[in-house]
Amino acid sequence: MFAELFQPLAFSEDELGLDAIREVGPAGHFFAAGHTMARYRNAFYRPLVSDWSNFGQWTEKGGKDATGRA
Repeated sequence: MFAELFQPLAFSEDELGLDAIREVGPAGHFFAAGHTMARYRNAFYRPLVSDWSNFGQWTEKGGKDATGRA
């Protein structure tokens, strides 16, 4: 997690999504914006041993904690 955290940040117009901000405007939402759709599947770090399921799903899958998943 720390290796991902310390990656340099990109500050280009495209990375900041300035076109998306203009496209959406002050009262809109970004999920349907082309910029978001092109990036949302790989924009988040997914830890190897934590489970992001809600409590019900986690329980149905056996309720393994991080130690068990590791």
